[in-house]
Amino acid sequence: MTPALLQARAHARAHNEHLYIRAVPNRPGYYTVRSRSNPNLRHTLVAIGDDLACSCTGFYHRRNCKHIEALRNRLAREGRVMPAAAQQSELPLFFPELPVRLVK
Repeated sequence: MTPALLQARAHARAHNEHLYIRAVPNRPGYYTVRSRSNPNLRHTLVAIGDDLACSCTGFYHRRNCKHIEALRNRLAREGRVMPAAAQQSELPLFFPELPVRLVK
């Protein structure tokens, strides 16, 4: 799939699944969202400057996910405009401080 199709798919999933993004208290730019496949798991989202990152495996593999699109929608509602997903993030794919569950 092309990056544009992946972004459109992630955007549609974020809209249809009504993901609830929570801001982490006392950590500006950090958010969490509950996993749909495992309700006991929370994914961490980071918005630093114009860069967005997520701790889910979808973001790890495709550099875009429904969580990032839901966060982008929330930030747009709050008046912060984020760049399109087609631009590469300067943030690393893996944050040691974030809980990441990798699928083998």
